Amino acid sequence: MQRMLKRLYDARVPLVAGTDGLEGIMLHHELELWVDAGIPAARVLQAATLGAARVVKADGDSGSIAPGKRADLVLVEGNPVANIADIRQTRIVFKGGTEYNSADLYRAMGIRP
Repeated sequence: MQRMLKRLYDARVPLVAGTDGLEGIMLHHELELWVDAGIPAARVLQAATLGAARVVKADGDSGSIAPGKRADLVLVEGNPVANIADIRQTRIVFKGGTEYNSADLYRAMGIRP
C-alpha cells in the first residue's frame, strides 16, 4: 500500500489523508505512514490540510491560515515537518471558535495523553 501511495503521489494524483478510525487519533499514524512511504512531511501536512480542503472545494474558507478563513487550528509541540511523529504532541485545538486542551480530550476518551 505504501509503494502504491508513493507512486500516486509521484504521479501527482490528488491524495487526501483520512481514516475510518478515531479522527484525530488514528490520523497521526496515517500521516506517519505517508512519510514512511517516502512522501516529504511538509507535503503530507499540506495534503491533510489545504489539499483536503481543495478536494472538497472548501479551500476558499479553510485549509490554510489567511484573513477571512475559519480559524480552526492545531498547535503541536515540536516540528512535524522535521519529525512527523511530533504531530502526536498536540497541545491545543481551536475548532469553531472554541479552544480545546488536548490532554483533557484524550482523558475524556480514556486515552493517556
